[in-house]
Amino acid sequence: MGRHWIHSKLGMGGRAMALKDKSKWQGTVTLIRQKDGKIIEQVTYHNIATNYALGCMAQLLTGSVAGTNGAFTLPSYIELGTGVPTPPATDTASTDADLFAPTSPRTTENLSIIQTWLNTVAQYSSTWQSGLDPTISWTEAGLKDSNGNLWAHVVINPTIVNLGELLTVQWQIQFVAVSD
Repeated sequence: MGRHWIHSKLGMGGRAMALKDKSKWQGTVTLIRQKDGKIIEQVTYHNIATNYALGCMAQLLTGSVAGTNGAFTLPSYIELGTGVPTPPATDTASTDADLFAPTSPRTTENLSIIQTWLNTVAQYSSTWQSGLDPTISWTEAGLKDSNGNLWAHVVINPTIVNLGELLTVQWQIQFVAVSD
């Protein structure tokens, strides 16, 4: 978000005071591959919130859970995909409505952890314990609700999950106030 100024005539000595609000939604996604209880790889990425999610947050703030997006449900699963942006880029866009290339059948895992901590962080986590095809290179992930709406999207380095390995995807969304 850019800078927003709120002006008031109540400043000291007749001068206008300016308040700046630079809060934002900051999402991080951590992929953790494990084998035999040991971490093989742990990588963290930054995600982007979709316009759908931002619209739902605005509805929530105005008490209208059945606004322009219709009645919404909160994120309930994480989906993996094999797509890349077109043209190739290093990131996703807020206009994304789905993964670039969801697999068929879809590779999803219900959230095993949904929690709030520090009053400003929502944390979601899913773990694939088996069943991921070791010949597939995963290149994206999405945080979705039970209606299939994409709340957040991330492009990841190609990740292969070998037989006997666990893949945990931890998604954290933090509302932060950015200081100068």
